[in-house]
Amino acid sequence: MLQYLDMSIAFAAVMLGVSVLVTALTQVVNAILALRGQSLLWGLETLLTYIDPDFKAHARKIADKILRHPLLSHTGGRRATAIRREEFIALLEDTMLDQSFAGAIAAVETQRQALLENNPSGAHFRFKAPAEYRKGLELWFDRVMNRVSERFALRSRWVSVSFAVMLAVAFRLDAIALLEKFSTDVELRTSLVQSADALLDHADDAFALSASAYTETIIRLKTNNEAAQQLGVPPEFFSAAAARDWMRAQIGDSTRAAPLLREYNKLLDTVLREKIGHWVEVADSIHSDFNGARFTLIPKPYPGWKNISLREMIGLVIASILLSLGAPFWYNLLKTLTSLRPRVADIIDREKRAASEKTDPPSKAST
Repeated sequence: MLQYLDMSIAFAAVMLGVSVLVTALTQVVNAILALRGQSLLWGLETLLTYIDPDFKAHARKIADKILRHPLLSHTGGRRATAIRREEFIALLEDTMLDQSFAGAIAAVETQRQALLENNPSGAHFRFKAPAEYRKGLELWFDRVMNRVSERFALRSRWVSVSFAVMLAVAFRLDAIALLEKFSTDVELRTSLVQSADALLDHADDAFALSASAYTETIIRLKTNNEAAQQLGVPPEFFSAAAARDWMRAQIGDSTRAAPLLREYNKLLDTVLREKIGHWVEVADSIHSDFNGARFTLIPKPYPGWKNISLREMIGLVIASILLSLGAPFWYNLLKTLTSLRPRVADIIDREKRAASEKTDPPSKAST
């Protein structure tokens, strides 16, 4: 029984290690490609197009300009990853007054006026008045933001699944062959069982990196900026917008908060970039753990693909599916199995002692 438990622990350890690598790659790609910012850009463009179809040609440019506003975006003019409804409405009004959009707005208004003269009822011009724009934005903003969150989660999930398949194929991670190997190679199985705690620690580090960078940025800001020391202890934030709202509420004066918010955005970009470096360190640590356990991720010599068997292809598919379950799943499973092992070993040891006492009863003293 202990052999099968150790096989399960060894298999879960490998799956956890590779799953953390998948998570690391996903986080790096999300940061480099700014998938959250892209999803938000899509959402604002969709919202503007729905509110006023006549501005469809300019909606993306307007949304992009808003997300790159100095009070929202990070260093280098990168798009913001979150925005509040009040921020969006205020910045939209400022953007529509920008000279770069003056010609486009005038052309649309001229076209509308001409069409309205030919069609006095003009039902599709109902969002022309500023009050109507605001009403439409307030009505649909939260709903569109929900779609933005769903879109980002879906895209991030697809990235994660893609990396799961890529790593399973690149490492030739045959789930069936792994279990067969763990059943016969006692030394390898034992080494992986012993490395389970280290892998769990590195997984903890990886999950910590996934935690809020927004709170960490405020803590650093308080250390490096005298004006920020008046801020209280920050809670956990799940968006940059929530962190900025908290800072505004703490300071109370928007004029005094503005330079601090700009400093916050610059520091946030630095924190996010550092997290990428830490992800690389975690991946390197996991690779070292596998090497220490005599488990080679990339087989040497690397087998070719010409003579791959159907059984191995099935094993690769199974491994890809299992990896797509995600690092948290394998973390919880490995933690449960490792905590269960001492109890199982103790039960087996007691049974052996009991069986030994039955077969070899103590000899009676001679009289």
